[in-house]
Amino acid sequence: MTKRIFLFILLFFAFTALININTVESQEPQLIARWPMDENSGDLIQDVVSDNDGELLGGKWVPAKFGSGIQFDKSKRQYVNIPKAPELEPDTPLTVMVWVNVDSAAGRQEVFCYGDSYVILINHGVFKTYIHQGGAFPRAPGDTPVEVNRWYFLAMTYDLEDLKLYVNGELDGEAKLPGSIDYLGLDLRFGNNPAAPAEAWEITGIVDEVEIWTTAMTEEQIMQAYQNPLAFLAVKPAGKTAVKWGDLKNR
Repeated sequence: MTKRIFLFILLFFAFTALININTVESQEPQLIARWPMDENSGDLIQDVVSDNDGELLGGKWVPAKFGSGIQFDKSKRQYVNIPKAPELEPDTPLTVMVWVNVDSAAGRQEVFCYGDSYVILINHGVFKTYIHQGGAFPRAPGDTPVEVNRWYFLAMTYDLEDLKLYVNGELDGEAKLPGSIDYLGLDLRFGNNPAAPAEAWEITGIVDEVEIWTTAMTEEQIMQAYQNPLAFLAVKPAGKTAVKWGDLKNR
């Protein structure tokens, strides 16, 4: 009887440990889309993780923060368009990351805009982020004045409770927005808003290294992404498979 009880206890703890491991792994952020913009020619913008390739509509290839990137001219209405896709419309928490360098901080400039449903932009000289929720567009405005000709690492996180904006690894704005994102069925664009194509909301500057992750990353993880970008750039997923956060932070 004693041996059976001992065996039962061992099996119980082994099973509990397995559940805990699986839970941690399931909560670990996964890279679900990434556009390095390192093609340096042509009009194809490749997603190296999934199949969400985009098309360059104007703009030109230039040296950027890492390799090449795309320089947009606001006066010429230039942007990248990526067709909408189910994996880009999670009903779970998410994180978006992008590097940007602008020639002007004036007016409204859409840096990253998934169908006007989750967005990172410049407005009134600061970075902002917003989501579409209940027919409205609640925002988390930042406080950092945007300087021209300077590279910024921007990240937005949404955990179905709080929307946060990070600038160069530091929390710059947040808003309490319990619920979820309401999707509008529109495409993803870098440098333009598909919900208002006639508006002059294009960007003037360079966009590089755009990523979408599952899970709302912590402030520590965002800072790691800012301080150790080469760990991310070293990842070239074979067969376009999702990359876990642990694969990067342990490099």
